[in-house]
Amino acid sequence: MNKILTTLLCLVLLPLLANDTQIPVNEKTGLAEYVNVVKVGGATAAQMHDRAKKWIHGFFANPYKVITSEDTLAHEIEGKGRFRMSVTDKKGNVSPAGFVAFKFTLMFKEGRYRYHFHRIRWEQPSYFDVSRWEKTDDPKYQAEMYPKYVEQTVNYFNNMLDGLEEAVATPEE
Repeated sequence: MNKILTTLLCLVLLPLLANDTQIPVNEKTGLAEYVNVVKVGGATAAQMHDRAKKWIHGFFANPYKVITSEDTLAHEIEGKGRFRMSVTDKKGNVSPAGFVAFKFTLMFKEGRYRYHFHRIRWEQPSYFDVSRWEKTDDPKYQAEMYPKYVEQTVNYFNNMLDGLEEAVATPEE
């Protein structure tokens, strides 16, 4: 009876405790990217464009350097951003681990918009796509560091995209 109960608890609890941090990868290119089409009922392309621009100005520290081009007639915003990575050693000391940079495109149409975050890379002397952090068969794989980098990157994008989706879906008062 104890074995059955233990097995059932494991089957129920393990999926809940599993760490779902994985960087989405484009099947064709093999590079990291976040792409989605989000439906927003009752909103025009211009309204969503304005909401997204307002969100960019609130989310990024220097929004004027983030937006690289904007087409108010086609309702598109292109930009680039980056965020700081850090690593915590065994003693609890936090050290910088460089930056993750990315590019993005936001395209708005009546009732929906599409975001595409791509060229997500760890800033290094040569191009280093963040999806390489998950390739455990790579001879240069660092088992102590790379899972932490993946977790930070996924958390950053999840928080950022949740904020974007909420901002674009929320009508102005």
